[in-house]
Amino acid sequence: PQVINYGRQLYTRPVFDTIILKLNLFSPESAPLLKEFISKSLGYGIVGSSGIVKLPQILSILSKGSVQGLSFFSILLETISNLITLSYNFRQNNDFITFGESAFLSVQNLLILLLILYFSGLTKYINGFVGLASLAFYSLFANPDGNPGVLSNVDVENLTKLTIPLIILSK
Repeated sequence: PQVINYGRQLYTRPVFDTIILKLNLFSPESAPLLKEFISKSLGYGIVGSSGIVKLPQILSILSKGSVQGLSFFSILLETISNLITLSYNFRQNNDFITFGESAFLSVQNLLILLLILYFSGLTKYINGFVGLASLAFYSLFANPDGNPGVLSNVDVENLTKLTIPLIILSK
């Protein structure tokens, strides 16, 4: 019963009951439900796998003790783009499945940035970087005086226009 209830929460009751419990995949009535099931399943897969996508890189850095070949600036631009995307979707109250990838990639990129500073001998900059990252989080996500962050929703919407150029520059 608990698994069924959880499945119904993940996919909605009609989708879960029709596609999973009844295995009614090919009737004309189940076509929209099957489409929704596949779409959500792919979304869950993408979000789930994004939680470990940079793990091999992190483990490689830790095992080799080297960040040779990694560009701090490139990863920083990618991280900024992900944080803007994350903030925008968070403020729009979108489902986590639509922006969870950005959340996981941001956390992993921030860890890689810290490792770059550490293994490049720039440890004196780690505290400043953590402070700037905290300020960015506060600006994008904090809730002072009931407002959704230091930046307004319009500011964040305008920042979303920069995400594609930032990703292109990061590559």
